[in-house]
Amino acid sequence: FNMMHNSFYLPGDFVFTSLSDFLTRKVNRVDFTRPGSDDIRGIRQNLAGFFVQDDIHVRSGLTLNLGLRYEFISVPTEVNGKIATVHDLSFKNFYSINTNQTDTGNPYFKNPSLKNFAPRVGIAWTPFKSGKTSIRAGAGLFHDQLLSSYYQTSIARIPPYFAVAELFDTNIRTYQANNKIPVTGIDFPNMYFNQNNLLVQNIGSVPQLDGFEYNVHQPAAYKWSLNIQQQLTSDTSLEIGYSGTRGIHLVRGNINMNVTPGQILNGQQFILIASNPPTLNPNMGRMRWRYTGGDSIYHGLRVSVNKRFSRSFHLQSSYTYSKSIDDSSTFTGSSDFNSADRTAYMGLHERGLSAFDVTHSFFTNFVYELPGKKWSGIAGQVAGGWGL
Repeated sequence: FNMMHNSFYLPGDFVFTSLSDFLTRKVNRVDFTRPGSDDIRGIRQNLAGFFVQDDIHVRSGLTLNLGLRYEFISVPTEVNGKIATVHDLSFKNFYSINTNQTDTGNPYFKNPSLKNFAPRVGIAWTPFKSGKTSIRAGAGLFHDQLLSSYYQTSIARIPPYFAVAELFDTNIRTYQANNKIPVTGIDFPNMYFNQNNLLVQNIGSVPQLDGFEYNVHQPAAYKWSLNIQQQLTSDTSLEIGYSGTRGIHLVRGNINMNVTPGQILNGQQFILIASNPPTLNPNMGRMRWRYTGGDSIYHGLRVSVNKRFSRSFHLQSSYTYSKSIDDSSTFTGSSDFNSADRTAYMGLHERGLSAFDVTHSFFTNFVYELPGKKWSGIAGQVAGGWGL
């Protein structure tokens, strides 16, 4: 696919601290994609999957379902060779790197999918001759492939092919005064054309990196379930079920790893608040990374009642009691759940209830056909066919 990432730097932003500053053209900060760089990428990636399944009728009332899926991806490439990342994420290398030390060229990450064999098994059993009781169970392994939704930002926003320019008016004025240039500050709204050289130099600001783990693991989920269904009457059934999911090597991000680490005080970790806190890599600003180190677990118990439509009435009701636990409920910082990876915690796994955890869930729906269709004459014509 071809991608022009929706970068908030691309069109350029002029930031004002107040309405009066805007009316007097007093700019506080300007953000641009630095001239000479871009985030336009022609990404190419393939996915192939094969599946075999068989239903085995062991005997009357007992069916065994067996399946095996093999699915793999190719590592993404870029048609113009604009691939960059950082292979060595060791402390020594990561926190000494600068913009001209990124690793360019393929592969973007090591392919973890080549052994993605995913077995599944299921069983359906009717244990009694009456046929009113049904037991179903199943389990399987499911792989979450590393496709563009996980890396589309990181693959486009890394030097040497992409850079940002974040300039503050105070820094521009200082630069102009020190270099005996007329002190005008940021030229609004013509800076990109009239002060292009200042954007290229990124005066007073430090570069940024976005990246994706090079030695990735394969995200996967183990799922299992057990359901017992009992027919209560000719048109009503009760079902009780349990399901579980275990997620491993899930994608976490966007984690800013170039921050002032949290401080341990009295056994608790605190975020240091300062106007200009020191960072681990003084050559860089924000260094946001995505890792395949997430973990999750879900257990759910469900009870449902289903009455098929008869005697003008249909009903479905279901109640679920569940718990979901993870150490990151989203792989991006821009979602309804935000990110569980807090700044200054350096990717520390903070295990707790998922952002989307709902302990109790109940829903019901019904259809009731009003008795008007049984009426004759004008009353039947007017009231017939109505329902709730």
